This record gives sequence, structure tokens and C-alpha cells, in this order.
Amino acid sequence: MDPARQVKGARVGLLHSVGGLANNNLVVILERDDAPAHALQWEPSYSRPVEIERHHRPDPSRVSKEGVLDSYTILHVSPEGFPSPLVLGMITTYSGHRILARAATPTTFKVGERVVIEKGDDAFYFMRYGWAQRITFRLARKMKGWKLRLKRRFRI
Repeated sequence: MDPARQVKGARVGLLHSVGGLANNNLVVILERDDAPAHALQWEPSYSRPVEIERHHRPDPSRVSKEGVLDSYTILHVSPEGFPSPLVLGMITTYSGHRILARAATPTTFKVGERVVIEKGDDAFYFMRYGWAQRITFRLARKMKGWKLRLKRRFRI
């Protein structure tokens, strides 16, 4: 960096990034650390060790095909290799997964809207939950029920 652009004697720097999913702002404050380190004298108010219980979730390719749109953004200047406008959404599926997916067709959505999720070759895609999806899901549930009844009846 050109020395003329630097503030003399500055000990703190500010980094600011605007944009991203749902127009989040990211601010980072940096402080020089060439000063001698100070010993930290602090005792936590909780007993040690703290164990964090982690639950393994199944592969996202096997999650439910329906979910709720938590947030979305439209990239009008998309990365190379992607069509413009590119609509990306953060979706919570009914199986509890949270995934990032592309919209199948570029349109506007509403946060909290019910969406249908499909797994493509390279990514997850989402679309509005319309009358066609309602009929498809109801038929699939009925077919599953009929299949179970046939299995029980004929002991297949």
C-alpha cells in the first residue's frame, strides 16, 4: 500500500464488507499485536470441561423434498458460469436440515414461503409449492399407503 494512504500511528483498522445472502454486513475490527502480550487472568463461571453433544444428521441428498424459505438473495452480477440473475435461498427442510439452494426459475419469493426442493446433478434447486406439487405429493402418499396395504394383505 502506498505510504501516503496510511494513517500514521494507527493501531486499529476496520474492514467492512457489504452484500451476500440477505444483504448481510460484515464488520471486522483489527488491532496491531506488536505490543507485548498481557497475561489474561480470568476464571470461567462454569465448571470444566464442557461437553457439547453433537448429533449427526443424515446425508442432505436424503432429506425431505419440502421446506420453508428462510432467506434469499438475487445476484444480478453472477459468478462466471452461472446465468444471471441467480437466485440463492437458505431453506430449512421439514427433516431439520438447512441447505443453500438455487431457484429453478429466477423469480421473487417471500421469506417464510413453503417451497419444494429437488436434488440436481450439481446442486439443490427450489421452487414454489404450487397446485402441481400438492397433487404430486398427495398421490405419492396415497400410493405409499396402497403399497403398504398390499404388502400386508399378500405378505410380500
